[in-house]
Amino acid sequence: MADEGSRVSRRPMRAAFSVKASRRRSAWTDVGSRLEDCAAVAGARCLPLGAGEWLLVAPLDREGALAQALAARLSDCDVDLHCVSDAWSAWAIEGSRQAARAVLAQGADIPWPASGTQPGDFVWRGALGPYAVLVWQRPGDEALEIWVERSYCESLGFWLIRREGLTAGCSGGGIASRGAGSRGLDSRGDAAGT
Repeated sequence: MADEGSRVSRRPMRAAFSVKASRRRSAWTDVGSRLEDCAAVAGARCLPLGAGEWLLVAPLDREGALAQALAARLSDCDVDLHCVSDAWSAWAIEGSRQAARAVLAQGADIPWPASGTQPGDFVWRGALGPYAVLVWQRPGDEALEIWVERSYCESLGFWLIRREGLTAGCSGGGIASRGAGSRGLDSRGDAAGT
C-alpha cells in the first residue's frame, strides 16, 4: 500500500517534439547523438521511446529554441519531426518513489529498473488502466510524471485519485476534494473550487 503522503497534481504544459528516424538502424545512433546536442542547447530532455524514436521535452518558454536547434541539426536526416506540445498533458504522483510505483501497479505491470541501477531517465510507454500513457521519472526525482493525450487528461486524473493510497492535491492545478468523498475538476482540468 502507498504512503498517505502520495498525491496527484497537474504538471505545467511543456514544449514537446516527437522524432522518428528512418527504418535504417545505422542512422539511429547519429540521430540520437544530434538530438542530445539539441537538448543540451535548448535546456531539454531527450527521452528514448523505442528503437529510432524519441520525445524531446523542454520548458514551454524554450519551445522556439528547441524548434530552431532541431531544424538546424536534423536538416539532412531522414526523420519525421512533429511538435506535440499541444497534444499532451501530464499528471505527477508525488511522494516516495515506492508509493508512486505502488499506485501505478494498480493499473499496469511496469518493468521498473532494479534499485540503484537507473543511470538516466526512466521512460515507459504502455497502458495504465484504460489509458495509453508515457510514464517518466528523472534521476533523483521522487515524482513520477504520467503523460496522456490532452483529451484524456481529466479522465486520467479521476482514475488516478481513485487508486488506493493516493490523495488529491490542490496546489498547482491538482484535483480538489469537494467534500463527501467526491472530487472534481473545472472545465480546464484545473482544481475545482481552488
